[in-house]
Amino acid sequence: MKKYICILLFGLFSAVMFGQPTYQHRMDTAIDIGTHDSPFTFTDSRYTGDFGDDFYWDVDYPPYLGVKEIFYRITLTNSMTVRFNVTRPDRCWTNVMLLDDAGKRWEYKLHSNIVFGLTPGIYYFVVEGEQSGNLNVPVPDVTIDVKIEGGERTAGEDFCYPFELGSFRDNFDLTPSVKDFDQFRNDYRSAKDVRVDGYTHDVVYRFTLENPMKVSLRQRGVWDEYDYSQSSLMNAAGDTICVSNSGDNNAQQVELSPGEYYIYGWGRRLRTSEFSFNFSGTLPPVGSDFSYPVEVGSRFFDFTYTDTRSTSNFSSSKQPEKAGKEVYYRFITITQPMGIGINTCGSAVADTYLKCSLPTGNGCCTSMMIIRAVVLAAIRKVLVSIFHCLCRERTMWLRMGQVMGILLLP
Repeated sequence: MKKYICILLFGLFSAVMFGQPTYQHRMDTAIDIGTHDSPFTFTDSRYTGDFGDDFYWDVDYPPYLGVKEIFYRITLTNSMTVRFNVTRPDRCWTNVMLLDDAGKRWEYKLHSNIVFGLTPGIYYFVVEGEQSGNLNVPVPDVTIDVKIEGGERTAGEDFCYPFELGSFRDNFDLTPSVKDFDQFRNDYRSAKDVRVDGYTHDVVYRFTLENPMKVSLRQRGVWDEYDYSQSSLMNAAGDTICVSNSGDNNAQQVELSPGEYYIYGWGRRLRTSEFSFNFSGTLPPVGSDFSYPVEVGSRFFDFTYTDTRSTSNFSSSKQPEKAGKEVYYRFITITQPMGIGINTCGSAVADTYLKCSLPTGNGCCTSMMIIRAVVLAAIRKVLVSIFHCLCRERTMWLRMGQVMGILLLP
């Protein structure tokens, strides 16, 4: 007897040491439903007496007496809604537990309405009977019929099927809302945030910025024990940029570069089924960003260009090598070999920097060159830089490091 006890203890110790669940061997021999990226129907019939009792329905409670379970495995390459229909000849209930590819318990469904919302990945299902009322009565071995159906998800359900807010190149102001938020399944899978239960819901939006913008996000509603919600602004990689909670007085404001972004909404709604938030975007002031410069235009002959601009309404500097804010200028094309003189003597700031470069950072024009004009007492020291471009059809950027700048191109 001692020999068998030692073997059992060693087996349990090994499973813990190597980070595998005690039912790993059942996962390895699970019935394969297949790999799917479109709607499907899978049927199966099994006698429970051919399987063992290796899975504890709840790790905090003892297992049901004599319950034998069947393991299934599925691989999804697209988001899908997976629905179970289990038929058995006795009066026992049937439960289904969802496991991830490592065997971690994620979600369970009881008796009826056994539906899971799944994103791409590998999953395991544990189908197990349960006695109604008396857990000490063994569940008999019977032949059960299992029907599993996979269907397409609706818009807004997850990151593969988000609501589309649109593509924006100019100022916008939106108030997206979902009237039937309680019909959306809370199925967002993230190692940082797994909140899956029958009382919370989630929804996903996607949008694209064609220009750099300052966006504002404010979650609507209240935050209490009955109703609460939040909206998370994420980049295309799924990293959270900012979060706005219902009940907050102030909106979250951030500057975003052109690109694709998501808004992930999550919450509980017991008194109302609506989910909504305020979302707006504003273009930066002209000249405040490398992607939104002051356009000098195309130049073909001798020319003079003068500009005076304040950076008081610019948010921050994007050039860490110097202090203060900067103004961005762009020549669209210069089609003739040309010497360009830059004069910043009229700047209201005593310490002014100039940087000239090509968009690619290399080429025939001097790249990333910094010139400094300094005012000492009543003597103004003028530094004029001449750049000679020997190639044609080039785009050249001028970055002006100044609070009040005058650009003279004689």
